[in-house]
Parts: sequence; structure tokens; C-alpha cells
Amino acid sequence: MSARGVVGAGAAAVALLAATGARAQGPAVFRAASAPAVQSMIVGSDGAILSNGRTVSASATAVRVSGRRCAVAAGTPLAALAALHRAGGPAFTLRDYGSCGAAAANSAQLYVSAIDGERGTAQNGWEYKVNSVSGSTGAADPSGPMGNGRRL
Repeated sequence: MSARGVVGAGAAAVALLAATGARAQGPAVFRAASAPAVQSMIVGSDGAILSNGRTVSASATAVRVSGRRCAVAAGTPLAALAALHRAGGPAFTLRDYGSCGAAAANSAQLYVSAIDGERGTAQNGWEYKVNSVSGSTGAADPSGPMGNGRRL
């Protein structure tokens, strides 16, 4: 399965994710996913390109949120964003609207509140897209961007 996606703040901000060589995951939501290669693009609300075309491995990782270490499943948009940051891409901040922790299954409600210092406000927050479709789950939700068990 290949994936193409967007992350953005406000109506004009987007980031493209294109996964290459990723396999579709079965319906088991929490099945271990391979780490797909993801090509990304992040565009701010003013049209400035924050990151363009870098390919990273969206492997399982951990992120810091409010002083806690939170696991992020492989093949999720947040895993791709974290890998992009480790490769020299823009920094980002997160908020946890759930109870993330050592299990990636608990990271479904992580919210990307800012990328490269650009904060989302009210209804104009950061979003991502896969195959030009806005994701229907949180960026770290292990059920995948569309909630169907398939990850990037």
C-alpha cells in the first residue's frame, strides 16, 4: 500500500507524506507494523515550506509530552513526523488529550499543537492527509490514519 498525505495548520498549511514499500496491515488494530519509508512535505499557513521531500523511516518511537515518555506506533503519521525531526526537520510540540505512556495503544489522543513554532488555534490546527484525504484519527493512533487498522 502506498500512502500520500498532508499535515497542516489552518486552511493553507499542509505536509505531504508518501509511504513507499509499506505493506497493508490486517484488521488487527494493534498488530506490529513494519516501518515504511515516508517522503514528507510540511507547509505552514503562510505557504512557507518547512520541510520538503525528505524520506524517513516511520519506525516506532517515543515522544515527550508534558514530562512523560509516550510510545508511538510504527507506520503512523506522528512516527513519520518524529523521524523527520530527528533527521533535521522542524521541531514540534504535542498535547495529550488521553493518557499516553509506555504502550503505543495509549497514544491515540496525542495532538500536534505546533510545528516549527507555528501553533494551531481554535479550528485552525495542524492536520495530516493520506492519499489526499484528511485522517480521521489522531496522528499517533495505532488503528491507522483512517481507523481501519491500516497504517502508512
